[in-house]
This record gives sequence, structure tokens and C-alpha cells, in this order.
Amino acid sequence: MTALARPLALCRSWLFLPGAERETLMAAPECGADVLIQELEDFTPRDRRSEAGGMAPDIYKAWRGAGAVVAVRVNPLDDGGIADLEAVMRGAPDVVMLPKVRGAADIEALAEAIGAFEARYGISGGSTLLVPNIESAAALMQVQAIAQASPRVAGCLLASEDLAADLGAERTPDSDALDHADNPNAHNPNAHNPDADTPQLVGFDIETDTSTGGLDPTTSRVVAIALSAPDGDEVFVGDEHDLLASVDRRISELPSGLLVTWNGAGFDLPFVAHRAELLGVPIGLATSEEPLRRSMRDPDRPAVRGRWHRLVHLDGYQLYRADVGRTLGLSCGLKPLARLAGMEPVELDRTLLHLEKTETIADYVASDARLAAQLVRRRMPNALSIADYDLGTTRSTTEGSP
Repeated sequence: MTALARPLALCRSWLFLPGAERETLMAAPECGADVLIQELEDFTPRDRRSEAGGMAPDIYKAWRGAGAVVAVRVNPLDDGGIADLEAVMRGAPDVVMLPKVRGAADIEALAEAIGAFEARYGISGGSTLLVPNIESAAALMQVQAIAQASPRVAGCLLASEDLAADLGAERTPDSDALDHADNPNAHNPNAHNPDADTPQLVGFDIETDTSTGGLDPTTSRVVAIALSAPDGDEVFVGDEHDLLASVDRRISELPSGLLVTWNGAGFDLPFVAHRAELLGVPIGLATSEEPLRRSMRDPDRPAVRGRWHRLVHLDGYQLYRADVGRTLGLSCGLKPLARLAGMEPVELDRTLLHLEKTETIADYVASDARLAAQLVRRRMPNALSIADYDLGTTRSTTEGSP
């Protein structure tokens, strides 16, 4: 199997396709979905399963060539699943999904069967990933054991329609039978906070004077700040005192929402706070030290939590580092992660930023603010769990004292 087109943790769209419809399957990459799934269970009549399995190698080759992650959902192993695997494993799918999982034993059996087919077809051992489908209350109660049944398991799919049926949840005209499970605030510790309901995301990024190193707020000034809101980007440049005052005034005009940064907890917020205090610019930024967080650039330095007027801070780097970074061994730098997610960041040598034209710096800082917001938006509403709603004891840049 070749390397995945992109890490599964960064795959946002998974498209299920009828398993025996060749024309539809071949055209599927045009939709742009991250993961394409040949569905051999509900979407494929029993009498066409063999036909579907036979076309798998050609389909998977075309999907992989188009840059998609290749997946297949086979039938339960005791209902034709082994025959499905014998056929589709010839195409070396990246991911195999199993429906109607009852417990860890089902995944252990699937992993064993796939291992045998990998050996038979010359596929790298252990390379095929598994995604168990959780469709019953009994399976939901065992989801931890299911997820840990094999190192191949990359995640679990919750089939809400099947789960609703298993629970005997009556379908209403508004289809709200499982609203309690779909509610993004159902398990959100900040659900009591009105800012957590439907927050606006405002990307934020700063650039500093690299002619003096750019990392020490006692010697380097802020040369540009970008805000990226849903209605567009704003870039602030010029005299640093006026720049900071203008940004603060603009943020004060914004409604409640999230100020999204990338390593803002470790760099942007403390840097701006220090510069504003040094220059005597009163701004509505409140911060508090967070010992459990660390700066991306300086792991030995504690990071901060923050709120700027009505915008609660959310650090996208801390969000991705907590799961994607640890799982995949990624550094979670903004631009490498953005490229993995199919985005196109503005690139330049940041150490020579002071030699660039103002227009180039503006494009660069706006791009970083925009990418930070876009990457966090992909993780909503779960991203709310790390937003800085609880600041504890704060230091207000406006007042200059705790």
C-alpha cells in the first residue's frame, strides 16, 4: 500500500458509494471528498457483491491516482465479509470499515483476516487501517474495547440512524430523536457560557521585526497584525503605537466569538501584551499564565490563556498538538499542517521578513490568520473544549496589573 494521500485525522469528508456502479465509482474523485468508500453492505445488492469485489482493484487504482484515501465497507464476516475481503484486498485499500460490530472480538477477527490477505497479496503487513462501525447501544458501551482491539483501528464511525433504531427512538417530523447526542454542547464543559453556542471565529496573527530577531518583545516591535473574519481579512501596519490601538479598537467592535491563533498562547498574545505595556497603549487584552501549556517555539516557557474584549482566545496549535500531533508524530506547525489539509499557505523566509515589501508582509500575515481559523473551523464544535473561557487570575494589559 502506498502512503495515505493525507492523514485520516485531517480527512473531513467521507463519501459512501454504491459498490457495483462502475460509472459512479470512477467519477467519484470529481466530487473532491477526502475519503472515497466502496460500500458493499447496504448500497450493494447481495447478488452483485461478487461483481463489486471484482472491480475493486481498478477502482482503487483510479481513486488513489486522483489523490483520495481509498476505503471499503465490507459485510459482517459471518455474512459474506470474508468473500468481500478476498476480492477487495487485491486492490490494497487504505481503510476497511466493518458494520454491525458487536465487540472487540469482531475487530480482532477482522484484523486477523486482513493480515492473512496482506500476506497473500504482497501488501505491507499491518498497513491496512480499520474503522469499526458502532450501530447499537451494546457496541457503544464497549467502544473503548473495540477501539483498542487492534493497533490497526484508526477511528470509529457512529451510525446514528442504526443506533436510533436500536434504542427504539421514535422518529419525529423534525428528526430530533437524537438531538441530545448531536448537540455540540451536550458534553462541552463550557456549554453554560453563551459565547460557546455559535461562536464567530476570527483568525489572528502577528509579524514582528526580524531585523532584531523578531522573538524578544523587549527589542523587537510588531510590524503587522491580521484579523480574518468570515466576511474577509483586515491587515494593520504602520507605526506600532497606532497599529496596536487600531487593532484593539477594531476588536472592541466585534461581537462575542473566538480569537483563533496558531501558537498564540505561547507567542502572539504575550508578545502583544508586552509591547502594548511597554508603549503605554491601553488595550482590552487579559491574559493568565497556563503552566500546562507550552510555547511551540520555546517549550521551556509557559504559555497563556487570553480574552480580548468579547473574543475568547483559542490556540489551534494546542488543539492539533493534543491529538493529531501525538498520534501522527507531527510538529503541528501551521504551514506544514495546512499543506497536509490541502490548503495553500503564502510562503516566504520569515527570518528575512524585514526585507520584504509591506504588501508582501500583509499577504503573509493575512494568510496565517486565515489558515488558523480554517483549521480550527474543521474541528468545531469539539475545538470549544480548549477555548480559554476560564482565565483564572488575569493580567489586564489595559490596567497593567493583576
